[in-house]
Formats: sequence, C-alpha cells, structure tokens
Amino acid sequence: MTTKGYNNYNSLIIRTLDKISIFNKCRKAFLCEAFVLLLSIKGRINFLQLGRFGKFKEQRYRQQFEKPFPFLDFNKELALSHGGKRFAIAFDPSYISKSGKKTPGLGWYWPGCAGQAKWGLEIGGLAAIDLDNHTAFHLEAVQTLIEDKQATVYLAVVYSKALKRNIRLVHVNYASDKGKLTRKLYFSTDTQMDALEILDCYHSRFQIEFLYRDAKQHTGLNDSQARSENKLNFHFNAALTAINIAKVEHWLGQPKETRKPFSMADIKTMNHNRLLLQRCIDVFGVNAYSAKNRNHSKIIRND
Repeated sequence: MTTKGYNNYNSLIIRTLDKISIFNKCRKAFLCEAFVLLLSIKGRINFLQLGRFGKFKEQRYRQQFEKPFPFLDFNKELALSHGGKRFAIAFDPSYISKSGKKTPGLGWYWPGCAGQAKWGLEIGGLAAIDLDNHTAFHLEAVQTLIEDKQATVYLAVVYSKALKRNIRLVHVNYASDKGKLTRKLYFSTDTQMDALEILDCYHSRFQIEFLYRDAKQHTGLNDSQARSENKLNFHFNAALTAINIAKVEHWLGQPKETRKPFSMADIKTMNHNRLLLQRCIDVFGVNAYSAKNRNHSKIIRND
C-alpha cells in the first residue's frame, strides 16, 4: 500500500469535482479540507474535532454540512475512473448509534450484530461492487455472507411469475461439516449469464459491509453531532466517500498481483501522524524540512 501526501488527496478530489459539476473555489477548498480531516483525525470525528484540527472554525463546518452535495455523482465518477470493468449494485442498511430525541429519523432499529432492537438511526447504503478488484465503492447513503462450505450447484432458466419474465436461476445446496444441508437460490434477469458469475456477484456483495466497518471505525460515521437532516446526510455520505478516496489513492493504483489487503487503519495512522506533525510546525514554528529535521519528519509521516 503506497503512502501519499495531502496534495494527492486534494488533486484527486478537485479532478473529480471538475468532472461532475461546477463548484466555486471556497466550496472546493472546504470539501478537500473535510475529506482530509475525515482521513486523519483519530477518535471521535464531530464538529468540535473538525474545528479543533481543521483550518476553519466549528461553525463553518456546521454551515457547510448543511449545503447539498452530489455524492452519488462524485462516487460514481470515482468508481468508473479508477475501478474495474464489472460492477454489481448492492443495497444494505446499517445501524447508526444516536442518543437524544430531537434528531430526525430516531427510532428502534434492528442491527444484526446486536441481535436486538436498539435506539438510534439507520441508513440504507447503495454501493458499486467492483468484481474485478474485489472491493466496493460507496455511492450514496439512502449481507450476504461469503459461502465457504461444500456446495452443489444446479442451473436452470425458469419463468418468474412475480417478475413476469424468464430468469437464470442458480440453486445451491451447501453441506456443513456436520452434514446439515442448506439451500440457497440466486438469480439473474440475464438468462445467458454464467452460473459462477452469478454466484460471484452475490458473494462479492459482502464488500459493502467493509465500507460500513471502515467508516464506523475510522472516518466517524457514528460521530455526527448534527440534528439537521441535511447535516446528517452530508456527514454520513462524507464519511463513506472518504473511504473511496483513500482506496483510490493508496490501493487501486497498485498492480493487482502485488496489492496487500486494504487497511484503513494504516492509512489513518499515517495521516494522523502527518496532521500532528503539521500542527507542531504551525504552533512552534519548526522547520520540518531543514537538513537536521528532514529524516525525522519522514519517519513520523511514514513516507
């Protein structure tokens, strides 16, 4: 996984913004700042933290989060420009912890990992599953498990009464180690699609779960202080979009055969070190690039 500086993030963000719409200079500067902070701040990421580590005051972040942003167009452009050639669209809900009573959408939701209803928010996420690179791109916030058991696959073209058309149906019998038989049905409206490719599409759908995991652990998906519906929407989508930006910059640019597993933890540590280094430079007036300090700065930044 390659390590790159903030200028690479800014260039990628601005190039993508220029392709999808016209934004003024101030909006571009804010978006670059916001995405970089999401990829750099450790711990909770909320308006207070953004104001503490960022270039702007807390109120500026609150105001900018209220403004609409075309996350679907932005992430679609990232996926088409840097992903593979085969995509599948996946949808999955995700539980977001949130206390209080005034936030729009608060209620009781059923997170699968908890096994019980919990008070909070829920988002429905659309993602583009990159079948060639075995990863996922978040598209916009609105599980099929990988089957590793022994399986027998049956294939047929059948008529679907509900869809009122022929479909390519894949019937899979999974046998557990104890001999228990489980049956799964997968289908595609493309009646010429290969059975293994249909299974590959369904199995790869699980990549959407890694988006939520990384966003909750590293880019503050759970940490919004907002009560406004617009601010919440911006925060959720920005946290997930930051994962796309990191993936493009640090992982997809490498040859597929030499890639190591994508690790947001490594990227977050590198960016956090760079953020703290820059803060020390700003506060104490240290020249980090002098002959005496240059090598130490590289070690801290993990360059």
